[in-house]
Amino acid sequence: ADAAELMAAVSAAARRGDAPACRQLAARARALGKESDRNRRCLAAAGAARALSSAFSQLVDQPALASSLTASGGALDEILAALVVFFPLGEECRSHIASPASLNAVVSILCHGETTAKASAAVVLREMASSSDPDCLDAMSETDGIHDALIKLLQRPVLPQATKNALVTAYYLVTNSGLAASRLVDLGMVELLVELLVDADKGTTEKALAVLDSLLLTEEGRGKACAHALALPVLVKKMQHVSDMATEFAVSALWRLCKSFSGEGPCKAEALQLGAFQKLRSKKRVQSLQ
Repeated sequence: ADAAELMAAVSAAARRGDAPACRQLAARARALGKESDRNRRCLAAAGAARALSSAFSQLVDQPALASSLTASGGALDEILAALVVFFPLGEECRSHIASPASLNAVVSILCHGETTAKASAAVVLREMASSSDPDCLDAMSETDGIHDALIKLLQRPVLPQATKNALVTAYYLVTNSGLAASRLVDLGMVELLVELLVDADKGTTEKALAVLDSLLLTEEGRGKACAHALALPVLVKKMQHVSDMATEFAVSALWRLCKSFSGEGPCKAEALQLGAFQKLRSKKRVQSLQ
């Protein structure tokens, strides 16, 4: 009963356009949800995700917020932070966040918000993208600034998990849309991923290789990779000692680069010089022994 009452209050405040009340109520829902699994289940059953996503959508439709997100007084940041506690998002919830105004607000927070708000925006976008909902992915791809925002987050990381979430979002956008791939390549994603891979941890390496492998399906992406001095050395290095998943993506990326040029080609020659094929044979022997 308490959970239902709290969610009803969130919905009522959103209908009134009362941003301060929405912020306070969302903060309470978030605190209660994080307090215990029982609380989280009760609030989820009472429609927490639906009420919060709807509140976000209603607030961003307010004329005052349309011109300045700071007018929300932190309500939008707090709603996103609370929404994360009640994943996964159902179809109705995703439709609220996938509205043009809502996505514009999430991207604005990702670009200009405080560290915690950026982290919440990144995880919400990842949740939307990884649902593989074609309507969500199309809406995200068409949102002005989303590709720039992802690039900016990778260039200036706020938290390791936010970086991983940005990579997952980029992966689903790229695999859903050739236009998204071209846009990210034009913004320098290939070079950024190569440099990110140099010292990345296992999780980041797997995700960055997945995005890079997908970008190399484009001619522009392959051209950018071949022109980068570190691309081949990094891919060869990541073929071993990370994980089977990283090996698969690294080998696939190398294959795309080597087969894209006729004859021996610069990438084939460099891969041979770096010992890529010897390492592949060595790994195959180890796997056969195991």
